[in-house]
Amino acid sequence: MHDNSRIPSLRRLYMTATPRLWQVGEDFEQGAPCELVASMEDDSNEPFGARCYTLTLSEAIDRGICAPYRVVCLDITAPQLQAAQLLEAQGRSDQVRRARLAALQTAWVKASSEEGFRRTLVFHHVVREAEAFAAGLLDVCAQLHDSDPELYPTTIWSNWQCGEHKPLHRRRVLEEFAEGISVDGTVVEKGYLGSVKVLGEGVDTRNCDSVYWADVRGSMPDLVQAVGRALRMQPGEGKVASLVVPVLLGPGETPENMLTSRAYSGLARLL
Repeated sequence: MHDNSRIPSLRRLYMTATPRLWQVGEDFEQGAPCELVASMEDDSNEPFGARCYTLTLSEAIDRGICAPYRVVCLDITAPQLQAAQLLEAQGRSDQVRRARLAALQTAWVKASSEEGFRRTLVFHHVVREAEAFAAGLLDVCAQLHDSDPELYPTTIWSNWQCGEHKPLHRRRVLEEFAEGISVDGTVVEKGYLGSVKVLGEGVDTRNCDSVYWADVRGSMPDLVQAVGRALRMQPGEGKVASLVVPVLLGPGETPENMLTSRAYSGLARLL
């Protein structure tokens, strides 16, 4: 793109919410040394050149371009998950993962009803978990509705997307999510759309008022882009976006253990 013999240009203008670094041997978890290949940092000597203007998030919110937001922390005590964690040697075993998904599903349905979420985009890192999460929400919602019909919704829409889905399928699902109307024409009260590395960047998820992390993983630019799905809004919409982080407490842990518990590491990273 910067080769003027291939793409002649007098000026090039780039806009991004997350300046990128391209590095060889990059390993965020281990902190391994790596070699810088290219950067979008503010440097006139770099291929992307100097920065001409910066619009901060706070200014964008004040000007009504981005939605103001709140961070919702869900402290989850799940006895079945804690029992599975104590019994299983592998923390990522199928039994632990099933118990974890069940806890996350129940927490989302409760939070969406208590906090008033209508359209929630949920980020996953494993395709089979995104599919299972979306499929199981209908049963969880029905069970909770039976226990408290006034609080929990009677109709809910849920689906998921990954990189292997065709563009036509993605557009149809995104339209259903935004409009709140299922394939059979039913108007739903709550909508859930799971994403596995496909809706984090460059996609307008219309009417999304909340983002829920089933896993707070990925690079920092990935997290920033995920936040941006909820902060986007139509001019004059006036919504308040919700950034929802589940905290799965371990055996014997309570919210008072926030400073010492590893369960809050995802929340700290997002903040």
